[in-house]
Amino acid sequence: MQKRILILTLKIGGVITVARVLKDYFEKKGVKVKICFFEEVVSQRLYSILFKGWYLKPFPKKIRLWSFLYNNSGIYRVVYSLLYCISPKFTCPILREEIIKFNPDELIAGSFLPSFFIRHAIKDLPIRCNLNAVISNFDFPKYWDKYLDNYFIPHEGLLEVGVQSKIARDKIFISGLPINCDKITSGDLKTSILLVGGRLGIGIELDTILLVLNNFKGNLIVVCGENVKLNLLLNKIRHPKLKILGNIDSNIISELYNTSICVITKAGTLTLAEAAIRKVPIIINYFVEGHEKKNTEYLLKYDACFRGFNNNELLQSLKEIEGDSNICKIKVNNAYKLFNKSRNIDFSPVVERCGNVD
Repeated sequence: MQKRILILTLKIGGVITVARVLKDYFEKKGVKVKICFFEEVVSQRLYSILFKGWYLKPFPKKIRLWSFLYNNSGIYRVVYSLLYCISPKFTCPILREEIIKFNPDELIAGSFLPSFFIRHAIKDLPIRCNLNAVISNFDFPKYWDKYLDNYFIPHEGLLEVGVQSKIARDKIFISGLPINCDKITSGDLKTSILLVGGRLGIGIELDTILLVLNNFKGNLIVVCGENVKLNLLLNKIRHPKLKILGNIDSNIISELYNTSICVITKAGTLTLAEAAIRKVPIIINYFVEGHEKKNTEYLLKYDACFRGFNNNELLQSLKEIEGDSNICKIKVNNAYKLFNKSRNIDFSPVVERCGNVD
């Protein structure tokens, strides 16, 4: 009988790409894979309470409410556990139905909220399957469920963080970050600066755009993602060096990396990994409080990125990228080392448990 894997992920950000690459990876091993989106299989009211109201509309950094929830995220598990005890149907009725119908051998959580939903979702069900989590940030926060079978991390530096978070060492595997690296080229024609804000176009400021346009001779390409309001606003700017793009596919973004002298971005892991593997210098200009703040701290700790949180830092970083090849080379190589394993991801424990498949 063909083995089955069900992946529970969010529709937001790079975790969609992670889920799709995992699906392709396991299907090539002969495993049947299904992706379920968290937003579609849990209670909409619960989703709004636990996630939508906070993450999709982040408060200003000075308030730091998201950081508070991130650092004290045991609250999520307590609230969810209580709600589950009161009414399992209120929490994840559709997810439980999907699990019963698909009957998976392995459940994989593709981000933080699914990590503690999957364990509760199979309670009292006549199904026995292994539970896994894929860590797609440089942190092992408190809301990762401590009772899963395996945790897959992008870099060996997270081993210590995981153990400190009281995850058993033999449960943690270095897998690399599941991203699509098929279209990596040398990028000989590097003439542009790339400014991205993830799938939701977060952290892109008009002030930053004007600063780059006034101080850089080449073109500036701004990817707004699904931020329609930002797209409309920026398209009102008439400048020959400015190009505005909306939500684009992975093939186009690959070409943009290959022709860019650097990427200015918020600290989303997928963008950082894609740029690092292509050896494109990274300037971090924004982060969402919580996991992206941890990503920023991690890259700065390993001297793997440039700073661009204000105008002076951004201008200084651009000058170093254009003028001091040694500084740039060091940071680019450090970033590459952090993400290099992502070019050859390895989820052997799951594959081996699936055994011989049809």
